[in-house]
Amino acid sequence: MKHAKRPSHVSDHDLQRIIAHTAADSSLQDLHEAIVIIADTGLRKGELAGLRWSDVDLDQRSITVPISGRRSSIRHVFFPEQTHALLLARRQRNPDEEFVCGPITRVQRLGWQLRKVSRALGFECRFQLLRRTFATRLCNSGADILSVCFLLGVNCPSEWDIIERPSEAKPKLATERLGEV
Repeated sequence: MKHAKRPSHVSDHDLQRIIAHTAADSSLQDLHEAIVIIADTGLRKGELAGLRWSDVDLDQRSITVPISGRRSSIRHVFFPEQTHALLLARRQRNPDEEFVCGPITRVQRLGWQLRKVSRALGFECRFQLLRRTFATRLCNSGADILSVCFLLGVNCPSEWDIIERPSEAKPKLATERLGEV
């Protein structure tokens, strides 16, 4: 018996459905914000859990993310206007919070909530799928593979290793295009 293939990302339609569903229910506000942040930045769940306000530059619309396993290495992730507005509102609501999404246990609970809500809507969704959705949306908006790899903080496919890393301008432009899609 063949097993059903697991989805590689969340469709645009399902992404809009879960964003609308969580936005409409105030008890799901933290989940809604986590979904939007990951879908618009490609952050990993652990990166979101460890994200401090000191890592967020609201003026430049960027997040500084330490690269795990690489001492003192960082990457910059950019976010579109809708995420900027969401982060501004969240900061105003929680001015004394050190972490953007609160403690790691809260982010773990959000992962469970995400699976429960998406199943109720009739599809599968996990934070990892939202990260892949971010990459898919970038590619569909015309971003080059190097910018996608740079924003995700992953090594590029080996055939791309001979090409130099993109300047921060290209990944930032690619992220701004997400707001237009």
